[in-house]
Amino acid sequence: DDDTVTVNADQTPEMLTTKSFTDIDGNVATTEYTSVGEVINYSITLENTGNVTIYDVTMSDPTADATPTRGLDQSGNDDAVLEVGEVWTYTASHTVTQQDIDNGLYVNVATGDGQGDTDGDGMGDTAVSDDDTVTVDADQSPEMLTIKTFTDIDGNAATTEYAIVGEVINYSITLENTGNVTIYDVTMSDPTADAAPTRGFDQTGDNDAVLEVGEVWTYTASHTVTQQDIDNGLYVNVATGDGQGDTDGDGMGDDPVSDDDTVTVNADQTPEMLTTKSFTDIDGNAATTEYATVGEVINYSITLENTGNVTIYDVTMSDPTADA
Repeated sequence: DDDTVTVNADQTPEMLTTKSFTDIDGNVATTEYTSVGEVINYSITLENTGNVTIYDVTMSDPTADATPTRGLDQSGNDDAVLEVGEVWTYTASHTVTQQDIDNGLYVNVATGDGQGDTDGDGMGDTAVSDDDTVTVDADQSPEMLTIKTFTDIDGNAATTEYAIVGEVINYSITLENTGNVTIYDVTMSDPTADAAPTRGFDQTGDNDAVLEVGEVWTYTASHTVTQQDIDNGLYVNVATGDGQGDTDGDGMGDDPVSDDDTVTVNADQTPEMLTTKSFTDIDGNAATTEYATVGEVINYSITLENTGNVTIYDVTMSDPTADA
């Protein structure tokens, strides 16, 4: 005679995925990324925290450069079965993209999956999964550099000073994204130029409307010389680049960025005047060219001409031996 008693197990198919930031480009002191191409490295552990054996184990990390690489078990026998209490180890990496920098952070998820054996057949039959997320921040620097350069006067590069009203001073301008985030809504202003600066072909770039990291845009601008410019002795001109850095990765600018540059061109000033005095007549008679009698009146005409290129103030005319 026999008798059977069945006692059930309280089975808990469980696993714990733990993902940790390790370093950037092998430097553990660097905790924020700044440049496209930097490599963020991670360590991952997968532990059987339940009480049943787990089969068909996988570790996924969709945005890593490749599937996580399994290393030696932290606790275990390095086989393909995740036994109770075993801790497997993995490594994974992600190469930084421009979008990661524009986003301001990189969020990465590792997921361990497997099948718990709940019927003792040496095969998994109950799905078990766990994931862990690590966030690494970007060190964002929205920056641009405006460089304005004197080119020529009236097309003559050898002429470096202006002297005549109407001469045209020409400039070249470059605008470079010297930061590490994409810049949108870009403008170039030059308030005292004859017109808004004209954009040319990119020195570095793709000639679109987005100032990407490292791109250098080119512009030209001109100013026509006025009398006030000559009187001033110099002409100071400022070009200003403006834009909006993308610091949240939405493909739109949100952080104002600006830079300006100043160029001074000197005037070649010539303060000059010409006084011309001419005999007119004697006692109103133009035919009389010599005086002969006391009391005769010699008449003169005088012209005063500004023969220089600057305005003259406080003008006087003296003739010490004239009657008045």
